[in-house]
Amino acid sequence: MLTISSLTARRFVRLATGLDGRFADIGAALDHLGFVQIDPINVCGRMQDHILRHRVAGYQEGDLSRQIKTSSERFAFEHHLPDSSNLAALPLDAWPHLQRSMHARTGIDNTWSGKLQGSFKISTLRRQVKQKAV
Repeated sequence: MLTISSLTARRFVRLATGLDGRFADIGAALDHLGFVQIDPINVCGRMQDHILRHRVAGYQEGDLSRQIKTSSERFAFEHHLPDSSNLAALPLDAWPHLQRSMHARTGIDNTWSGKLQGSFKISTLRRQVKQKAV
């Protein structure tokens, strides 16, 4: 069994979570962390902004969203983590590994698959909500 001191454990956690120094940009942070969870709800700031503000040099609120949605030089994309409803920003290197998960999601009738548009009726939504509430 490996034994380490509390100080060594703290240093390891700080380094692993990117809190021991600032990353040069969002891409470097995503490469190191693997993903950053995206939360569209803004109560006291969005989760992704809280996470990256203390890890990326010069990060400003909304930088991740702007990079993913409007930048011509993308280095990240957003997608649900496999088998989860958690939306996350992932580095482009993750794209090939998520193809199976992405394909599986297209068969699900929900807003994220784009299948609740057009012929979808409010009565269907009410029935689904009622069924799940029981």
